Amino acid sequence: MRKRRSLQRNAAVRLIFALYYLGLVLGALYASAQAEKEESYLYYYVSSFLGRHTDGRFLSAFSLSFLALLGMNLFLLLCSFACFGMPFILLFALLRGVSGGMIGAFLYLEYGWKGILFQLLILLLPAVIQSLELLWFAARTLKNSARLFQCTLLRRRAGAAAPLDPADTLQDFVLFATVGMAGAILEGTLSMLFGAVFGM
Repeated sequence: MRKRRSLQRNAAVRLIFALYYLGLVLGALYASAQAEKEESYLYYYVSSFLGRHTDGRFLSAFSLSFLALLGMNLFLLLCSFACFGMPFILLFALLRGVSGGMIGAFLYLEYGWKGILFQLLILLLPAVIQSLELLWFAARTLKNSARLFQCTLLRRRAGAAAPLDPADTLQDFVLFATVGMAGAILEGTLSMLFGAVFGM
């Protein structure tokens, strides 16, 4: 039984990360196709994103990052309590990758090495922390949603799929949200220290 649960957990993690990496590629391809269109939504989105990270204010970048992360963590929490949450969790992992791929590719295509330096100094470490937090939490919620699906719709025998413990899920939410907040604090601090230097 333990070996089976371990395999299920590893499969969930691999699937979530595979979708994220696929999203990175798709996002980069989309950005390369839209980079020269100044009226595109991508141009507006990244310009607004850069404006919040280059004004030299901690609160500007921190609030944008933390509120977005909190919303995504709450979304994953709700999906973990839904037997039909699995497709939305998988879509979330894909879209998270698409977003990161678009921003990274656009910064390089639009600003060249200056955009790469901006990513390295300000975005890279916070993005790694936040993405790992979200993807690991997504893997946990995917497993919870699958267990609910087994319990409620497939009507397995008692013990085949243990019921969820809401306290454990809420503890996971608090833990992962705290890690995400630490990444947002780091992002705000780096933006305050280096953002004004770029002035994109």
